[in-house]
Amino acid sequence: MGINPIDVVCHGAKRGELWIHAAFAGHLKTSVCLNWSYNTVTRYRGNVLYVTLEMPYAQVQRMIYTLHSANGKFRAQGHPPLDYRKVRDGQLDAREEAFYRQALHDFESDPDYCRFEVWAPDRAVTIKDIRAYAERLHREWEVSLLVIDHAGLVMPSERDPSHVVRMNSIFREAKLLALQFNKGEGVPLVLLHQLSREGLKGADKNGGRFGLHALSWAHEAERSADVVTTTYLNDDLRTAGETLAANIKNRDNPLFDPVRLQIDWNSRRIYHDPETAGITVDAPEDEYDLVLA
Repeated sequence: MGINPIDVVCHGAKRGELWIHAAFAGHLKTSVCLNWSYNTVTRYRGNVLYVTLEMPYAQVQRMIYTLHSANGKFRAQGHPPLDYRKVRDGQLDAREEAFYRQALHDFESDPDYCRFEVWAPDRAVTIKDIRAYAERLHREWEVSLLVIDHAGLVMPSERDPSHVVRMNSIFREAKLLALQFNKGEGVPLVLLHQLSREGLKGADKNGGRFGLHALSWAHEAERSADVVTTTYLNDDLRTAGETLAANIKNRDNPLFDPVRLQIDWNSRRIYHDPETAGITVDAPEDEYDLVLA
């Protein structure tokens, strides 16, 4: 993921695993997964397919390019990260516009980076549709990480009148996609899910920690997921430029301790304290390459 306190416990998402990242509306679900995708492409040398069922293609691309503007190599050149809202609204001045174009070109052309592919389907899609599209791409280049944003907008294959039954079918099929992708090769699948208002009330009383009951309308999510992570915001965290990340299920590892992550609200870059021991996404290249070796 590129967040050290999470990575040292989970050691990344693995083939065949369903990783659910859940949060209340506006609590950084998309930002977390775009940061994860960005780290995969630019640091961990993996290709990402990002399936967006809520945002248009251009919006996701703008967000990833703005994240790239916070890359350390640009900071070393004296470029502060760009403000996503100014990028979105066409309010960059001439210097910022030139830097944005530089960041865009670098993200698309740096030979050390892998592919970030966005699919924004023009129709309602099922998990079966997503699998077919991803496997077709996989024949051209390896899909190292598949992200679906988000579960509530996937069309269920079961035409049951019960919303609970329909949502549970989506999570069962998502787990099967992760396991059986490309004739059993498997793929790490990160599925975003929105937490309930009642779950948020519970987290407000519990220091930002959610329980599994907060996974609204989706009992199967608890059974099918290998890992469930959450992010939480309140007024104090927003003001401090932080979010609380926590872990409410981890099938093969212990739960990682809740951790406060820093947010650059302009670029939406999420990171952990770089002073923390270990390898993070902001670690020097030579340190990272030594670990690979």
